[in-house]
Amino acid sequence: MAESPPTLDAPARAASIPTVVGLTIYPLKSGQGIPVDRVALDRYGPAMDRRWMLVDDRGDFMTQRTHPRMHALEVELLEDGIFVSAEGSGGVHVPKLPPGHSGEEQYVSLWEKDMVAPVVPGDSAAWFSEFMGEECRVLFVPDDRERKSDREYIERRALSFADGYQVLVASRASLDELNRRLDSPVEMRRFRPNVVVDGCGPHEEDLWRAVEIGGLRYRGVKPCPRCVLVTVDPDTGEKGPEPLRTLTGYRRQDGYAWFGTNLVHEGEGFLAVGDTVAVLEVGPPPVGPAGVVAETTPPAEE
Repeated sequence: MAESPPTLDAPARAASIPTVVGLTIYPLKSGQGIPVDRVALDRYGPAMDRRWMLVDDRGDFMTQRTHPRMHALEVELLEDGIFVSAEGSGGVHVPKLPPGHSGEEQYVSLWEKDMVAPVVPGDSAAWFSEFMGEECRVLFVPDDRERKSDREYIERRALSFADGYQVLVASRASLDELNRRLDSPVEMRRFRPNVVVDGCGPHEEDLWRAVEIGGLRYRGVKPCPRCVLVTVDPDTGEKGPEPLRTLTGYRRQDGYAWFGTNLVHEGEGFLAVGDTVAVLEVGPPPVGPAGVVAETTPPAEE
């Protein structure tokens, strides 16, 4: 196993002030993201982020991990729902459901965080089934439903269909460090963060235990373990070994390769491109590499 990167102490931190340079929401889990300049944060995280999700005829959730064809699903956020389209396949309106919706429901387990979610009625299931080439349904999280985050690292928080926590942040420096090691660079879209920051060192975001952005305080939970989804080319849907193979070579610990970090927010407010990040507290994360990258040799088996 590659050595753990060294802990980043306070004097070594970047002299510049980290700044939000990109915001993206993903209304349909594993569909294409929507870049925004400003977004509200409700109790689930960025407003309307991962509120819709596809499940197959067994009730298992569907993502690009196992269904890379989903890379082609373009999503437009509307006042009453979303419009999902794909080149050559037309599109479909998928409504959002109000609190107290009393229609059909579906039990779903998403990374051992379970919930019973309403099934979206109408034509959308047929459209998605035809596009995906298998029977599927669409679920939605209304404002009166929620899953709960893992209690192992922080008190439980409300979730929509996000994998683990409310906000995912990654830095340009972390991506630059990865691309420096790759033969062919990748874009940040591979990692699907909500927030992209600039002005800090590579993987310095892992160490943020408390930050303030746009007047709202956030707590750092833990870095994000990455899976084969990052090997799906967001333009073609094709899978390859990279960038996971290279990332694993120098960011591997506890059985995972780590990129980006999870935050939870205290209260409700807004995030905007141009907001500065006030780093209030730093410290080693509970799991994953503990700080900036170090020059290491990838394991031979990789």
